[in-house]
Amino acid sequence: VVNDDFSIRADINGYSYDTTQTESGTNYQADLSLRSVNFMVDYFPFASSGFRLTGGAGYFGSDLTLDARGPGTADIDGQTVTLTANDFVTAKIDFPTFAPYLGIGYGHSKGNKGLYFGADLGVYIGDFKSSLDVSANVRNAVGDAAVERERQALEDSVSSASFVPSLQFFVG
Repeated sequence: VVNDDFSIRADINGYSYDTTQTESGTNYQADLSLRSVNFMVDYFPFASSGFRLTGGAGYFGSDLTLDARGPGTADIDGQTVTLTANDFVTAKIDFPTFAPYLGIGYGHSKGNKGLYFGADLGVYIGDFKSSLDVSANVRNAVGDAAVERERQALEDSVSSASFVPSLQFFVG
């Protein structure tokens, strides 16, 4: 707590989730990695309440990787290609590295003594990036132009997202 109206805080977050599925003989793996370090300034507009407005920033090391491996089939720009055991199609989405944060919350005001609970609801604002990698056999089967159109379609869908919603609960 800086004074009755403002406080400064930082937090570190991490979560990973991996899953594998087989559909139509094709093995799919999804890997989600969420990592962040956040710095926040809280403003308490009402002296007798834990309600606050929050501004700050987050530094992310977060990504989502989707990987299709043979044997099986994959769709590249509307073309079905057969994957051998050595073939792959990998799409990766990277979260913004740096993102400003705006939010509201309740909790951890100056008057808190002992155990308390709190919550934040807000958004991080930033641009996502994506990449697409395919094995040489897949590229040869559909052509460079089809791979580039598929990569561009992925980039277009990812770039339309310009924020990361955030809901956090905490105990202090």
